Amino acid sequence: MSEPTTLCAGESTELSVSGGVGSFTWTANPEDSSLTNPNASTLTVSPLVTTTYTVTSGEESSPTNLVFNGDFTQGNVGFITDYSQVPDPNPFGVQSSYDIVQNPNAWFNPFASCGDHTTGDGNLMVFDGSTDPTGTIRVWCNENLINVEPNTDYTFSYYIASVAPENPAIMQVQINGVTLTETLDAPSVTCQWTLHSFSWNSGASTTASICIFNLEFANNGNDFALDDISLVETLTCIYEKSVTITVNPQVVPEFDPVGPICSGDTLAELPIISLNGIAGNWSPALDNTTTTTYTFTPDDLTACISSPTLTIVVSPLVTPVFEAVAPICSGEELDALPTTSQNGVTGSWSPNLDNTQTTTYQFTPDPGQCAIGDIELVIAVNPVPQFTISQGCEGSVYKLNANIESADATTSYSWFNSSSIQIGNSDSITISSAGIYRLIVTQNGCSEEQMVDVLSTVCGIQKGISPNNDGLNDSFDLSSYNVTQLQIFNRYGISVYNKADYSNEWFGQCNKGNELPDGTYYYVINFDDIETKTGWIYINKPY
Repeated sequence: MSEPTTLCAGESTELSVSGGVGSFTWTANPEDSSLTNPNASTLTVSPLVTTTYTVTSGEESSPTNLVFNGDFTQGNVGFITDYSQVPDPNPFGVQSSYDIVQNPNAWFNPFASCGDHTTGDGNLMVFDGSTDPTGTIRVWCNENLINVEPNTDYTFSYYIASVAPENPAIMQVQINGVTLTETLDAPSVTCQWTLHSFSWNSGASTTASICIFNLEFANNGNDFALDDISLVETLTCIYEKSVTITVNPQVVPEFDPVGPICSGDTLAELPIISLNGIAGNWSPALDNTTTTTYTFTPDDLTACISSPTLTIVVSPLVTPVFEAVAPICSGEELDALPTTSQNGVTGSWSPNLDNTQTTTYQFTPDPGQCAIGDIELVIAVNPVPQFTISQGCEGSVYKLNANIESADATTSYSWFNSSSIQIGNSDSITISSAGIYRLIVTQNGCSEEQMVDVLSTVCGIQKGISPNNDGLNDSFDLSSYNVTQLQIFNRYGISVYNKADYSNEWFGQCNKGNELPDGTYYYVINFDDIETKTGWIYINKPY
């Protein structure tokens, strides 16, 4: 077979064997995951540590297997277990469950697809591992005591395969309550049937009670299958050879890390001698415009020296991005500007916020960031409309007028009476009654409100009435005034009509309701809010 050799960690070597009887079986101590074809005569391995490889050839003689139904051909009989038989654990699996099947994948979909060890199409016992940490959960025990000869050497064995790669099962065997040697792990790769074999001397015992336990209790993985469980008298015809592959650890050149830079910054040359004294060179050439991974190649290629890499992060230059701030009206609250941009740049603003006038603010990034200089943000502050309200008679009508300093195309007006009903939308309105009026002027989205108290809308008293029901001067209309008393006198000074809280009730009648003759009459009007007025009014009844 192959001669012992020395490797650097990470290197590979070829193992070969010839002769023997029949097929070969390779094992590794400690276990080597690169041993993927253990039955080949020639194979390539990549051990991580010094490892002894053992190859066996030949077969054990075939004494009688004392274990009943050890290959499970007769189904779910001949054994006891603390696991629960579950015919269908899908879709999520059932911890601490088992079944007798021909393929683990057909029992639980996530498991690997494997045939049994004996023929590839027979029965096997598959397990979804227990999560009990005590190690006392029985995987398999013979149901009936096995008769043995005292003081005789026996070999107890079984085949195990992992059906999920994570957390391989850790198996332990007890015969008559005594643990046999150390624990043995299930393979770390799936569907690789592996023989676990133990020597046992019966001593004074005439019967054997055998139990297999699993000491792994992880709930992720820890899934396996058993087949061909056997207890036979020990008679061997097996050939065995071993070879040790010595693995020297790789020496890793050590270098200080290089901190991130901004695109275009100066990038110092990398050292060609490591901190632990190893000389070499770097590739590719330095690049200060993009993040690059550099590889160090030692000058001495014969030693076990690895080629480390060093990544230098080159951050691109960025412009801080902020959302625009909508215009506000003078005096409105102005929220503080964010000190972190939308693309992650931190900094500060100047000058201080001003909610009274349009201002240009400047953002200055904090040091140590790859930002392209200062940026500006303009916040428009629109003035609130400045206006006054004038009132007075224009001819015979009473008007309210908005006097605004600088009206433009955006200026709008909203007049409201004391009931908050809008009564106009131009810069002036005509009113007919006293009261409190309100005007809202809006300009460039900013509004201002003022109120005016109109005491009287009197612009003149009627000179006469002509009560003929034609809708024109049919009565003495004082409804726009707050009249507390009206008195009418004839030309001789005799009172002919009077009315308290008068509004619009006199159409030329006396106190008794009879029509007064045409002529000129004298009136006295008492008001609630202005001085008393007197004057002459005539009655003219057209015929």
